[in-house]
Amino acid sequence: MRNPLYILSTRMVSSLLVLYLSFVVTSPIAAQLKVGFTISKDTIEIGDILTITLSVPTHIATTDCKIDLNSYSSIPNLIYAQDTTILEPIADFNLLTADDLDLNTLLPLSKFEKTTANDLDTYTLDVSIYNTGVYALSAPTVICGKDTISGGSQTLFVKMPQILMAKDSLSLNPIKDIIIEPKNWEDYQLYLYIILGLILLYLAFRYYKNRPVKEVKQEIPIVVIPPHTRAIKALKDLKFKELWEKGQTKEYQSELTTIIRTYIEDRYEVSANEMTTSEIKEAIRALLHDVQLQNDLMQILSIADLIKFAKARPDETIHATFMNMAVNFVDKTKEENE
Repeated sequence: MRNPLYILSTRMVSSLLVLYLSFVVTSPIAAQLKVGFTISKDTIEIGDILTITLSVPTHIATTDCKIDLNSYSSIPNLIYAQDTTILEPIADFNLLTADDLDLNTLLPLSKFEKTTANDLDTYTLDVSIYNTGVYALSAPTVICGKDTISGGSQTLFVKMPQILMAKDSLSLNPIKDIIIEPKNWEDYQLYLYIILGLILLYLAFRYYKNRPVKEVKQEIPIVVIPPHTRAIKALKDLKFKELWEKGQTKEYQSELTTIIRTYIEDRYEVSANEMTTSEIKEAIRALLHDVQLQNDLMQILSIADLIKFAKARPDETIHATFMNMAVNFVDKTKEENE
């Protein structure tokens, strides 16, 4: 009869051998079905370009491979609950590599730049985020024929530009109760102006009706000034006022963004003065395909919003920079026949 210890050790060796063979056979297959996923930085500022790198085994990647970026259209802000007054719940995500593609549809991998090395096809995607927060970026799912390949995730910190991080620059004033003032004559100004206007209209009508008939003069043709000419003149006038040099930073940024919004409204026939910054971004993406100009515009509008509404105190150099960016945007987007 065999020794029980001998039988037990023999069975353990057999079990370990089976587990080892299972691992050797299955591990290459598992490795084949995993997409490599990295990001160029773990911390960026608003508007910075972030490069996402995906690696897919060459023997799996084919010309019909597609990438699913649907999750990037609604990336949650992990620290939104900490301050709901300043932070936004969802990332304002923008795909810069191919701005004409819809994140909610499967995108062909052939649309993105590819390099091949060490039996891996590597693809790069340039993206940008326009609001602060902490976001968990998951690897996009890659679908190649019947194979569905996924990967891990990376944590990304998005902060405001350093020039806006002056001491106490983002402190909020406490919310106070509404003060109800007693009525005075100024509360009735509107009614007085209406009555005065009606009187003036009546007098003007009487004058027009009883006026002496004059010779009809030849009408002077109306000269239509192109939108970009009006915008450039307005920017020069704003620069001449030297508002930010006088400490009127909020007024300067407000006038600058009003000039840009009015130019976009006149140039592209959209109601830019009545739209939010996010709505302008969506509208301009469909009208303008220059990614750099899109990025410049969004930096001007997004940071101006922080200065106006969050009471940020920017470095003085940003004002001259934004003025130059605004002039360049108008000049690059003017109509060719103007």
